[in-house]
Amino acid sequence: TLLALNQMTGATEKELMDFALNEAVRLTKSEIGYLAFLNGDETVLTMYSWSKETMAECAVDNAPVEYRVSETGLWGEAVRQRRPVVTNDYSLPNPLKKGCPQGHVPVKRHMNVPVFSGTRIVLVAGVGNKRDEYEDSDIQHMTLIMEGMWRLLEQRRAEVSLRESEERFSKAFHSTPAPMVISDIDSGTFIDANEQWLRMTGF
Repeated sequence: TLLALNQMTGATEKELMDFALNEAVRLTKSEIGYLAFLNGDETVLTMYSWSKETMAECAVDNAPVEYRVSETGLWGEAVRQRRPVVTNDYSLPNPLKKGCPQGHVPVKRHMNVPVFSGTRIVLVAGVGNKRDEYEDSDIQHMTLIMEGMWRLLEQRRAEVSLRESEERFSKAFHSTPAPMVISDIDSGTFIDANEQWLRMTGF
């Protein structure tokens, strides 16, 4: 799965995330899954994607896209505890549960994992309704897939940011009224020059 993920060079970010989520559902033998991103201070979860199985079963209309972490139930514990959380019998009484909206797919078992970038949690991925109990191997599979997906997203976003930065510099360099030249100090080789410098020097 990680190999296939890394080979999706032409895929959009959404396609990468949907693939990783649906593979996490498949490999953990779950029936449903979701993916949510956290804001910078880890106070708001934004639901980004539901697995195709969840969408097929869920009848909730106009479900909120954003959730305050402080107001979430059991599924927000992965953020609050900053570790994977497994609930193998969702029917048991639990003070952390806050129920499901009418029409929501019934939850029998649930597991979710946080994904970190440095010390900050950047997303939470969850699966549910495996026939058997969730085990440590399920946590490992889920974590590997989601961390692999996040590293790809980080790399892509860094490349886009670098490209945009280079384009901004190039535009500023060539449009400034001041004559400017870029050269290699060690070799004395000219790398680039703007029109104003060319007019000034006659080169």
